[in-house]
Amino acid sequence: MHNLFKNQKGTALFMTLIILSGVLIVSLGASDLVTSGTKQGRTQAYSTKAYFAAEAGAERVLWEIRKNNFVFLNASNQECQTNDYINFDNDNTPPNTAYCGGEQINTLLNGATYSVVFKSAGASATTTAAIGGYHDANRSVEITY
Repeated sequence: MHNLFKNQKGTALFMTLIILSGVLIVSLGASDLVTSGTKQGRTQAYSTKAYFAAEAGAERVLWEIRKNNFVFLNASNQECQTNDYINFDNDNTPPNTAYCGGEQINTLLNGATYSVVFKSAGASATTTAAIGGYHDANRSVEITY
C-alpha cells in the first residue's frame, strides 16, 4: 500500500487531460450557443425583410387604387377570380388596369420580392393578399378595402 502512493508519475498528465477535456466540452457548448444564436438572428432578419416586402405589395395595391383608379380585370376584361395574381406592370393593358393571371414577382432594391393575390370582391369590400419573400423566409399581409 505504501508503494501505491509513491508511484504517481502519470498523475500530472492524467489531471491535465481531464482539465483540458472539461475546457474543450465547455468551449464546444458555448460555440454551439453562439452559432444557433447567429442562425436565429439571420432568420429573424430575413423574416423582417419578407414582411416589409409584403407590406410594400399591400401599399402598391392601395396606391394604384387610390391614386391611379386601377381596376383589376382578367385577359377577357372580366373581374379577377379568387387566387389570381395581380400584374401591375403589363404593357398590353389599358390605362389604369391591372390584369390578373400568372404570378408576377416584383423585386425591391434590397433583393426582397413580393407578389399580390386577388382574394375576393364583394359589394362593399375587396380583399387582396401580398406575399413577401427574402431568401427562404415568406410572409403575407392581407388587406380589405
